[in-house]
Amino acid sequence: MIAAIGVGLALALAPITGTAAAQETGTMAVTNMDFTPSAVDATPGGKTVTLRWTMTDTTPEADGMSARVYLRRQGATAGTYLGVPLVGTYDVGSSGQDITMVPGSTPQEATYEWTLAVPQYAAGTSVTWAVTRVEAWDTQGISLDWDAAQLGAFHNTFEAKTRAGSRRRSWTPTASTAAGRPPPRRRPRRTEPSRWTTTCRGRSSPAASPV
Repeated sequence: MIAAIGVGLALALAPITGTAAAQETGTMAVTNMDFTPSAVDATPGGKTVTLRWTMTDTTPEADGMSARVYLRRQGATAGTYLGVPLVGTYDVGSSGQDITMVPGSTPQEATYEWTLAVPQYAAGTSVTWAVTRVEAWDTQGISLDWDAAQLGAFHNTFEAKTRAGSRRRSWTPTASTAAGRPPPRRRPRRTEPSRWTTTCRGRSSPAASPV
């Protein structure tokens, strides 16, 4: 499933409790991360990029690793970020998710993919997007929480060339099933009355809609 950049997905992570906590002897780690391609030119039309990363878990009793990934636009200064993050989630045993597990993965070593739609129009003509956080957890209570500094050891960014949205509404993309295309715009609802009117010489006539 293709997701688009710019709106955060709010999903609560329930704490894992129970007798399994006594078996917490393993560790989790991110071992690889990359974007394909690492740079796109979306000015002719929307493009897509795919984030692919691998995680390991040394807990033998674990049945799989769930993950949550945060993507944000980089600011002008190193270590700064703009806007609300786009959040993708993979939950073990669920379907229809933004993030998918690559075939051949195991509970102890799994590779994931997240395909993102890059819009043709954005706030600027050159934008760099970065994975700023990865959270992961297994069924035995082992968890991982890596920030941008730790993920910077990998290729955790991609660059997008876009058209500035000065002559049309620039937008931060939301989830979309149409690769590279912005989601459909919704027309604002009119408040009652449905027609704006003015009174002229005792007669009612249509007035111009507010701009």
